[in-house]
Amino acid sequence: MKILAYLYDADGSDREIELKENILNEVSDRQLLRINILERDKETVKRVVEALVLKTVKVRRGSIRVRACF
Repeated sequence: MKILAYLYDADGSDREIELKENILNEVSDRQLLRINILERDKETVKRVVEALVLKTVKVRRGSIRVRACF
């Protein structure tokens, strides 16, 4: 698996989840979505960008950082 996604909840019900399109619509203000990209090939990064409905992504050596505020 090239992508691991975790949903952390303020109430303590943390769990691994499937990364799917528009996943951010399911994240409440009491939750944190963490995505670990284990391989940064073009298709894997594209899948994450599409799932998060991002227009641009800054890629730095060793990490990809995206901050989303709603």
